[in-house]
Amino acid sequence: MRIAAIFNVIIGILFLQFLLIPIVYGGEIKGLIKKYNSANITDRRVIIRSLKYEKDESLFQFFAEAADDNDPIIRKHAFEGIGNFKGEPALQILKKSLKDQSPDVVINSIPLFKRFSSNESLPLLLQLLKNKNSSILSTAIDALGDAGNKDTCFYIVSFLNKPDEHVRKSAYLNTGKLLQKFGDMFVKGIDADYDKKIKHEAVKETYRLIGIFVPSFKKTWTDSKTIQKVSLWCLGIFADIFIDRLSTYLMFEEDEALLNIAQKAYEELISIAPILTASFNNAEYENLIWHILSLLKKFKTRDAMPIFIRGLDDASFLIRAASIEGLIALENNDLIEKVKSLLNDPADMVKIRVIEYIEKMGTTEDAESLIPLLDNKNEQVKWRAVKALGMIGNDKSINVLISLLDSDSALIRSVSAQSLGNLGSIEAVNPLVRTMDDESYLVREQIAFAMGRFDNKDAFNAVVKLFMDDNVYVRRSAFNSLFSVLKNSKEAENRHRVLSLIKAAVSDKDSNIKKKALAYMHGK
Repeated sequence: MRIAAIFNVIIGILFLQFLLIPIVYGGEIKGLIKKYNSANITDRRVIIRSLKYEKDESLFQFFAEAADDNDPIIRKHAFEGIGNFKGEPALQILKKSLKDQSPDVVINSIPLFKRFSSNESLPLLLQLLKNKNSSILSTAIDALGDAGNKDTCFYIVSFLNKPDEHVRKSAYLNTGKLLQKFGDMFVKGIDADYDKKIKHEAVKETYRLIGIFVPSFKKTWTDSKTIQKVSLWCLGIFADIFIDRLSTYLMFEEDEALLNIAQKAYEELISIAPILTASFNNAEYENLIWHILSLLKKFKTRDAMPIFIRGLDDASFLIRAASIEGLIALENNDLIEKVKSLLNDPADMVKIRVIEYIEKMGTTEDAESLIPLLDNKNEQVKWRAVKALGMIGNDKSINVLISLLDSDSALIRSVSAQSLGNLGSIEAVNPLVRTMDDESYLVREQIAFAMGRFDNKDAFNAVVKLFMDDNVYVRRSAFNSLFSVLKNSKEAENRHRVLSLIKAAVSDKDSNIKKKALAYMHGK
């Protein structure tokens, strides 16, 4: 009790001292600096802590001198004060913070370099990767994740197998962060058909990066739940950026040398898939199982098929949904009846995935199983079912979709109009014409789209009318449909009228419509 009371008194004195500084010393910077020079260590810490928030140019020299103080707490505050300033003088003083004897001073100073350009800060931050202090290392890696460039990936990825878990975690997080920002640069280089040298370098860099990442992942990903989480997240980014791109590249590249390097990169990355498949049976918690399923979906490995099938009966709706996604990725339609049985699943997310599966793998006969979902209370389920009917629906779907043009939901009305357009049944024209004055522009926009699918006088007149709509999105949709009419209509009069509208559109007030009209007229 006595110790606690003494501690509270000390804190109270320091707090009051901090509050009273502006009063006691008149709130003037010069007065505070004068007091600082004659104060004891406690007062000096309080004074510099209050001054470090000021951006007054007159403080620069004060902070510069304080950065050489014997007390690490004062040096820490002094460097923070210098961090308020930009330019070479400030950078030169901050450089000293990275070599400070106190790890706390170094760690506290690293984020200050974000205020400088990458060209100024990167070389200094990269030097810190040689530091043996794990806290400094992980902080430096975090800063490089913010300030780094594409090449920084190669530095950070090399820390994935370091002994300290905090360093490994930072390395995974910031490798992923940098790839999210600069992954396109690898891909664009791979696609650089215009320059073989750039292409060759990009393929080699991709192989090099994957060659560092994969062995480290295999060695460390099971270390702890924390590492599992961040490593699988990082692997997902690698998969998103490289798997499909390399797979496509292998089909079209003619240069044998480049083909061999790309093949090695691809095989190295997908060599992780069997490890994930084997680990599925031992996964102890739902989030890990979900991550593994999501990654196996991206890898599109056939060996994962039994896992996806088993996942359809899992107690977790997340696992059931992810398993259906996996079957979609593998383009497996052998399980259509099993998957369709999940249309009665209590989880809406699972229903939505089933709808997606049926849309991509099903037939017009399978579409009938979606019709009961049109009464579902969840609008997400309902509109996805409507959309799917527009892709694989049959004649039985037409009347159902027409009836939905009277739905209370603008979203359902708009998707129904879109689906009717996709199905292209002439029965839909009159109901769509009756609906084209709908209060929602979303509905009118999709009706404009749908009408372009019919070679019909009423449909054509509707397109022309909707092109005069007050809403720009409706007009753009109708303008696109005019091109469909021009291409498909058998009526010479309709085509002539469309050409007149396109010609007039070169001076349209909407830049999008004007651009398309000009492009057509110039290319005609």
